[in-house]
Formats: sequence, C-alpha cells, structure tokens
Amino acid sequence: MKIEMFDNRMIPEIVALWNRELAEDQISGDDFVRWHIADMNFSPDLLLVATDGGKAVGFLFGIKRKVAYYSRGTEPDKCWIKAVAVDEHYQDKGVATALLRVFEEKMKAESVKKIVLGAYSPSYVFCGIDKDAYPKAAPFFEANGFTQTEEAYGMERSLEDFEYLESAARQKKKLEAEGFEFIPYSPEYAYPLLQMIHRNFSDGWLSYVIGAIQSGIARNTIIMAVHDGSVAGYVSRDSIGDDPERYGPFGVDEEARDCKLGSVLINEMFENMTAAGINRMYFKSIEENGRRFYERQGVKVTRTFGKYEKNL
Repeated sequence: MKIEMFDNRMIPEIVALWNRELAEDQISGDDFVRWHIADMNFSPDLLLVATDGGKAVGFLFGIKRKVAYYSRGTEPDKCWIKAVAVDEHYQDKGVATALLRVFEEKMKAESVKKIVLGAYSPSYVFCGIDKDAYPKAAPFFEANGFTQTEEAYGMERSLEDFEYLESAARQKKKLEAEGFEFIPYSPEYAYPLLQMIHRNFSDGWLSYVIGAIQSGIARNTIIMAVHDGSVAGYVSRDSIGDDPERYGPFGVDEEARDCKLGSVLINEMFENMTAAGINRMYFKSIEENGRRFYERQGVKVTRTFGKYEKNL
C-alpha cells in the first residue's frame, strides 16, 4: 500500500469509494469538484489517497485555510478533516491510521495546533461524526486522541401537511400591532439586514446573504422581521449548496430576542416554501437549545452528530 497525494485522474475512484463507504452522504462527481476541489483552500497534498496496486482503497480529505475567511482570517492554528473513507475490504488493516499519521505530521510541520472533524466553513459535509450511520468512526478517532466536545443534530420535517401554527398566527397579529412587519427581502433593507447579521452572527451567515442578494434570489428566499426601519430578524432558505429544501440560516437581533419573533419567522418561511412547491425542509446542524425550539415547530431529529477535535 502507498499513500499518495491527490491527482485529478483519481476523482472517479474517490467518488465511488465515498459513495460506497459514506452511503448516508452520497455525492456526485460534479458536486465533489464544485464544493470540494473548486475551493480556494484546497491543497492536493492534503487529500491523501491510499492505493494498492494502483487502486484507491482509502482517502483522508484534509484542508487548511490559505485564504482569509472574513474576520476569522486564515486561522493558522487550525485545520479540518472533511471526510475519511476506507474500502470495506481494507478496513481494520491500518489504512485509516496510516492516512491520519501522514496528515498529522504535515500539520505539525505547519505549526497547526488543532484538528477539527468536519465543521469546515463554508463547505462542510459533516458537522461531526454520525455514530449511527458510521459506527466505526468514533472509536477510531477516540483511539487516536480525538475528544468529543458537544453534540449537534440534523433535523427535517415534511411540509406536505403544513398549517400555520395558531400560536404563531396569534403572535404575528400581536407583533404587527406593535409595528413589526414580516416581509420578503427588498433592496431598501439590504444594508440594515447585513448590519444586523454582522453584529450578531458569523461571517459565514453574512456571506450566504450577500450571495443571495448578488445572485438575485433573495426576494424569494429571505423573509425579514422589520420594525421602524430596522431589521430585527430574518430567515432564509436555498442559501447553502443551491438546495431549495435546505432551510436556514435563521436569526434574531440580540436586542429583539424578547419579542418572540422566532416562531413567526419560521412559519412564514414554511408557508413560503409550501407556496413554492417545496414539500420538505431540512438543515444539517443545530445544537441542543435549537433542537428543542425546532421540535416545537414540528421538526424532527434525523441525525445526531458528535463534534470532535484533537490538540496536536
């Protein structure tokens, strides 16, 4: 067995291996290139491929920032493992361990202090380890010095039977009486919307909204709560990965969080999606407090992830 750096000719074998061994997270060749190779931070020497007789039998897809990610900069002390897969006939034979060792040595040579599993912005595949889908993964990484920091949840709900919650409808009337409006994005609110996100949320969220505005889809995919010329909250869809079913991000200005805008914004978006003929919504990752909130809106947990990292 040899460990080689990525070569473009390996793409079909890597994608086939991915889809066999990461079966809950299938990917097309086009999307593999679009979201992972066509990334300004991609380095072929960090997509490590284990080969046997010229055949790809495992890979570890690592990444480290070369380009500043907004105010986060290049995060020079941190790197990520986006995905790992080993052919079933080569599992438990040290292939993944060998790949991990090579990657760790490369990162130590670059003075990296922390490896994070998944959770790479802006194009992560996993926010952590799905222990139900991939039961061997957590024991492997734990044996190699990774520790779980928290849990996150993937959630979804069908919209085929959606009805605006009566409690949310009552809250909407109350808020409207107080001067709030719930409206689709419009250009006159672009700056207040961007400023609100900048004050309260991550640069990643800001980039998604900027992308929606620049591409011309924001009128159809962003709903805002506005009050007295300011944006108090927003909810979006189709912001990540050009997937109309993918819900979020969603957020409320810190100063407006006692106003109970959340359930109204969510029901407004569910209504928007239903009107657009979208029969399902989902998102990939949310923490415990958010999980409980969405469960009250009829959204169910479909996947549970352990978030893992390792200090080098």
